Amino acid sequence: MTTAEPAGHARPTFVVAVGACAILAAVVATLWPLFVYTVSLATLGLAHVLTELRYVDARFGRRLPDRFWLAVGALLVVLVGLRGITLGGWLPAGALAPTELLLLSVVLVTAAGPLAAAARQSTRQPGAVAALVATVALVSVVVYGALRGPLELLVLFAVLHNATPLLFLVERAPPGRRRLAAVATTALFVGVPALVAAGATTTLLSEAIDLHARPWRTGSLVEHYVAYLPPALRGDPRAAQLFSAAVTAQLLHYGAVIVWLPRTLGADERPRLPWPRSPVFAVVVVALSAGLLAHFVVDFVGARALYGLAAAVHAWLEWPVLLAALGGLGADDVGDVRDGGRDAGAPAAR
Repeated sequence: MTTAEPAGHARPTFVVAVGACAILAAVVATLWPLFVYTVSLATLGLAHVLTELRYVDARFGRRLPDRFWLAVGALLVVLVGLRGITLGGWLPAGALAPTELLLLSVVLVTAAGPLAAAARQSTRQPGAVAALVATVALVSVVVYGALRGPLELLVLFAVLHNATPLLFLVERAPPGRRRLAAVATTALFVGVPALVAAGATTTLLSEAIDLHARPWRTGSLVEHYVAYLPPALRGDPRAAQLFSAAVTAQLLHYGAVIVWLPRTLGADERPRLPWPRSPVFAVVVVALSAGLLAHFVVDFVGARALYGLAAAVHAWLEWPVLLAALGGLGADDVGDVRDGGRDAGAPAAR
């Protein structure tokens, strides 16, 4: 696959490989949902967080203005601080969810909204209108959820988070191929988990499914429903297959972030932050992941809470970045939205 061509002009061998991986993800997530969820989280969770942060910096770090990163950075600092004091027992756990959501709504308004409005000034940025509508809609949902059902909304964000590579890949696709990229990636990141949720794989593999398989002491499958299922669905007869669908999406998300997205970066796309070069970065990621894996084996609950700090940073970073990127989608290219849509030397995705 060539740079900036995630789906619209992929080689047949790449398409076959992606399809095979998606089928494999659906099969193993259906057969051993608890095992696959815990092992993938412990081995690939931190790796995908660090890889995605590096990708976002390389792709958007120099294309988005300083005021955007200041607003987002302030949110993330406060968010990590709140999570830290909650883990320390100084803040009631029930207060964290609505606070996080309200902070997200603030950063969406202060960062993504004005950025999309600035992009609207340029006729080369028709995506700005969509970004403004999406920002208003998302802020409304977040505020309503924070006040009426914060835990349910956080579960919804956890599920939707697994489909975010779809949006990154469509943004990355060349003009003229974004529609094809959207169809192909939607089929992958939404269609495949939907088939699992509908029971297609459960029906085919019912005799071999083992809901209790686990690698170490991680608790029962039901105890982990909280990650992806709202309370109303945790007692549903289909809860296991719904959880398997979410685990399928999690595997697809990890694969796309760790393997696919970095391959789409151009040689001239350089991050702002001083990330190590790819070989050194890979070694560091493997070493850190190995250390976290050891923690997961010894204390799964404690390691999951610690991992949650890093996961929250990259998860909440995605939404304002994606809205800003949507605001920059033009009819002929993807330009920089700095200074009201004028190009500031950032590379275009062609």
